[in-house]
Amino acid sequence: MVENVIKDLGEIHARLLDHKPVIQGEIRFFIKEFEGKRNDREQKRLERIATQMKDLNEKIFPGCSSLMDKHCQEALEQLEVTNMMCRRLQKQEEDRLESKPLEKERAKREEDWKVFLERLNEQRDALDSEHQRKIDEIEAHYNKLKQTLNTQS
Repeated sequence: MVENVIKDLGEIHARLLDHKPVIQGEIRFFIKEFEGKRNDREQKRLERIATQMKDLNEKIFPGCSSLMDKHCQEALEQLEVTNMMCRRLQKQEEDRLESKPLEKERAKREEDWKVFLERLNEQRDALDSEHQRKIDEIEAHYNKLKQTLNTQS
């Protein structure tokens, strides 16, 4: 009984998980189909492709190679010119970007200079008014001394 169950399980396992017989059948069918129907046709195609490749290698490739050498050199020269132009544009852009911070710093210095001049003018005005006040005090003092001298004489 156990042997029958194991045997049945083995058969189920083989049918479900063992794909070798199915794959081998498919492979045999594919080979038979390929050899039967396509054999001569594929061989003719391969011979034609080999002839075309020989013609390409002997006739067309040398001409293409010389044209490529000529035009690649021209393309390389044009790329070098383009590269130089791109570098020049990049340098100009970098200079422009560097000049912006310089302009900002210049504007900041000008603003600081205006503030400095305003403070300097305020201090000068304060000193001028203080100086004028002292002059007025001294004049008043000398006028008083003159009056006392005039009254004493």
